[in-house]
Amino acid sequence: MRVSIFRQWPDEPNSIKQYSDHLVDGLGRYNKGIQVQDSTPALSQPPVRLPRIAQKMFKYGYIYGYNPLRVRNQQGDINHIVEHLFAHLLQGLDPQRTVVTCHDLMQIAQAGLFSPAALPFINSKIQRWLLSFLPKAACVVTDSENTRQDVLRLTRCLPERVQVVYPGLGAGFQPSRGGTDRAAFKKKYGLGSSYLLLHVGTNEPYKNVEGVFQVLAILLRELGLDVGLVKVGQDFTSEQHRIIARLGLTQRVTHLGRLDEASLIKTYQSCDLLLFPSHYEGFGWPPLEAMACGLPVVTSTAGSLPEVVGDAALLSPPDDYAGLARMVVEVLTHTELHQDLIAKGLRRVRMFTWEQSINQLVGIYQKVQTEANRAHRRE
Repeated sequence: MRVSIFRQWPDEPNSIKQYSDHLVDGLGRYNKGIQVQDSTPALSQPPVRLPRIAQKMFKYGYIYGYNPLRVRNQQGDINHIVEHLFAHLLQGLDPQRTVVTCHDLMQIAQAGLFSPAALPFINSKIQRWLLSFLPKAACVVTDSENTRQDVLRLTRCLPERVQVVYPGLGAGFQPSRGGTDRAAFKKKYGLGSSYLLLHVGTNEPYKNVEGVFQVLAILLRELGLDVGLVKVGQDFTSEQHRIIARLGLTQRVTHLGRLDEASLIKTYQSCDLLLFPSHYEGFGWPPLEAMACGLPVVTSTAGSLPEVVGDAALLSPPDDYAGLARMVVEVLTHTELHQDLIAKGLRRVRMFTWEQSINQLVGIYQKVQTEANRAHRRE
């Protein structure tokens, strides 16, 4: 079976790139009978230097106009579009042989949790136009049941054509085997607090970074916990910097920026707790990565997070800052609870392997291929 993997562009968001890379690697690693064709195009540049608005128009023309024509000659026995925002490629693919992964529909279901778009009306129209292609696919794969329900609610996809396949977790995410040199980690980044909270992710409103600051302030001022925050991901916005200053947290917040996987794993292994109170997640990688590294998790009841962490984390509504703070104190000061969450987390992450994910996807590919062959014979 030849499977063509369709990405939209090389500089796709990190989480989508992570999914795509593991998919391509896993299909080759766990299913030797599958020939994988990675159909990622390079973004073409205008032949001459253009004003910024013209460059944007060229880019969107290339993405939404040319690429659906280009992919006609790159089809396999099965086509897999790795992100629903690329679903317009179905214009050039055989829909009866095409699977689309939908990671989340946040930009429609939870539009208010994103930074305002430059052209909100046009952006909304594009989002809904892309969504209109999903019912044409032979199968839509979602990362969680929560996202599956969003797809069924917001599109005309048939329930039997929308299936959950949980992503796997990279093999490198695991507890430190030789013991973590936390003192060296703290010295490297100038961290003096006795406890270190960690947050990993973007600074988009749905990540509730401002809520993390509020929890930190409560821990310091009201609960008397000597604690600091380590932030991994894109830099804070100017408004977030102002909140940090207003709450008097400047000396308690350390931003490490974007890290490679090895450095991220070391950070998970060196902190005391992941605080992840998102307003919404289509899946939620950081809680799983943290649990795999032996780090207890306090997260929110929003989106797919309860589905992903199960009973291996403490959960609270994302806006209950006092409740989140109390949970942090409980985990950090009660040894039995701390160790129980670590043990449950390590068991929980065994449910999320790429081998299992790939085997489920191959089963979907085989079913889609069988049905497509049957339909074509009838024609």
